[in-house]
Amino acid sequence: MKTLCKALSLLLCLTLLAGCGVIEVDDSKIIVAKVGSENITKAEFTQALTSWLGGYGYAPDSEALKDQIAELKTQLLDSMIQELVAKQKAKAMGYDQLGDEDRAAAQKEVDDWYATQLAAATEQAKANGNTDPEAAAKDQIQQYIESLGMKGLDDLVADVLSSRPVEKLREESVKDVAVTEEDIKANFDNYVAEDTAEFSADPVAFLNAARQGTTYYTPEGIYYVKHILLGFTEEEQSAVAAARKADNDEANTLRDEAALKIKAKADEVLAKVNAGEDFEALIETYGEDPGLQGGNNPSGYMTTIGDNDSYVAEFAEAAQKLGQVGMVSDLVLTDFGYHILKRTSDLPAGPAEYSEDLKTYLSGSLLQSKQEDQYNALLIRWEEEIGVTRYEDRL
Repeated sequence: MKTLCKALSLLLCLTLLAGCGVIEVDDSKIIVAKVGSENITKAEFTQALTSWLGGYGYAPDSEALKDQIAELKTQLLDSMIQELVAKQKAKAMGYDQLGDEDRAAAQKEVDDWYATQLAAATEQAKANGNTDPEAAAKDQIQQYIESLGMKGLDDLVADVLSSRPVEKLREESVKDVAVTEEDIKANFDNYVAEDTAEFSADPVAFLNAARQGTTYYTPEGIYYVKHILLGFTEEEQSAVAAARKADNDEANTLRDEAALKIKAKADEVLAKVNAGEDFEALIETYGEDPGLQGGNNPSGYMTTIGDNDSYVAEFAEAAQKLGQVGMVSDLVLTDFGYHILKRTSDLPAGPAEYSEDLKTYLSGSLLQSKQEDQYNALLIRWEEEIGVTRYEDRL
């Protein structure tokens, strides 16, 4: 009976202590992964997770991430394990023995970074009217360094040096990877096949891809338009835009009032266009779209039938009515003013040219991809050699 009473008393004591917050779990003692002879603790993992997600404006308990947080945690743990595996392998290979050349390279990297940042920050401080722009720029850079948990440039140099062993490991691991002319051509042909299938079915997808980077096939029906914009004043455009958010009728009224002020000029320019005057010259003389001024966008704006989201609705509708090169629209009224559109050229359909510049680009990207594949395969092998145990249920 006494033993039972002692046990109940102890349980009650522990419960009270836990309720008062005296008993706390020490995350630095909880191991979430073993990598060889080293451990990754929950405290280290939580700090890394908080820092990683914080860079995107989230916290680990953000409601927006509740469906993805488990997968994100797994990804981060894998990354931390791979980093530790690489460090251990680099040490085993002797790459942690750094010399004066490594230190000089690290110092130069930091010095170059600092000079670039200082120049940019000083110019920004001047633009902001700061009385001592260089001092303000230095303060700004120092605050950034401290936000990284460092005190100054020496810490940055040390940080660069700390990553050098793994960099050496990777360089040595992939130095023999190469790509051949056959590899590059096969890669090109694969991209052409993929783009042909996608863009032939959806030409608008081509527009989105072309605006972001390289494409390997152009579908039928892609063309360029240019326009002469006779615009409202900035104040009028702002007023219309503000009203458009709340009341379309009010916005239309404001737009019509602004349009009346420039209608005569718009009619005059349209008459010049219809009389056959040089459209490019009229853009330079009357156009108010900076995107077409001074040699910008020399081919014009790319579009196709069904491209309803790239431009304001009235502009897009008018552009899609221009059935062939040389056709010109009537006056088109938008919230920016009056437009006169012209279809200036068609983009030839077919595969991209297999040029030397494209070969160079593909060679670089393919080499990088093959190096990444080889290094990742080695990381998996090294994990097996070193021995890794994960405790994901503790995350």
